[in-house]
Amino acid sequence: MRSTTLVAACVLLLASGLAHGLWTERWRTSQPLMAACARIADVPTTAGPWQSIPVEVDPEPYQQARALGYWMRRYTREGGKGPVTVILMCGRAKDMSVHTPDVCYSGAGFDLVSEPKKQTVAVSRADASDWLPLPLWPTAEFWTGRFRRPSKTGPGELRIYWAWNGGAGWQAPTSPRLTFSHEPFLYKLYVVHEIPGDIDGNAVTIEFLRALLPVLDRSLFE
Repeated sequence: MRSTTLVAACVLLLASGLAHGLWTERWRTSQPLMAACARIADVPTTAGPWQSIPVEVDPEPYQQARALGYWMRRYTREGGKGPVTVILMCGRAKDMSVHTPDVCYSGAGFDLVSEPKKQTVAVSRADASDWLPLPLWPTAEFWTGRFRRPSKTGPGELRIYWAWNGGAGWQAPTSPRLTFSHEPFLYKLYVVHEIPGDIDGNAVTIEFLRALLPVLDRSLFE
């Protein structure tokens, strides 16, 4: 009887481990996921009048976040606008739906000035021109917040926008892990604008997003 119970327990343990491994894709990586991650490299380095340069990053934080594809770029345009830093990541939905800026940047010494709020960014045909493709989705929803880190030279302040896209447009759900739980992959986007402490800088960030989003949409989803 004791031997039978032991065997049954081992079978139950193996079965639960197998089920968990299949659910988390521990032993395989889906083709749609890898294709989505590969498309990150296809995003052009320009977004309308905004030009970017790549930023060298420490891979460890991205590996800890389980991002399978990622890059960071710094965008500027004529007239002195910017710089705006963009971080684009791709991975499994359960990994990309966590670790938002209010958690990540707090660990880097930034304080959240006020609670994040949702903001809708409209990208219309009027924004398109010879250098800007038409958007796949006319609106995008982001979380946005202001972060401040005191320093000896004065407070450094960031305006950060963040959103996710699993193939149905850029969204900012209250519970991203639940919203995107059935998606085979998920993109996570951070747009970071460093600004003086007495200036909101929101208008410049919106202008930049209206140029960037159609480029991302066409590169990642068309």
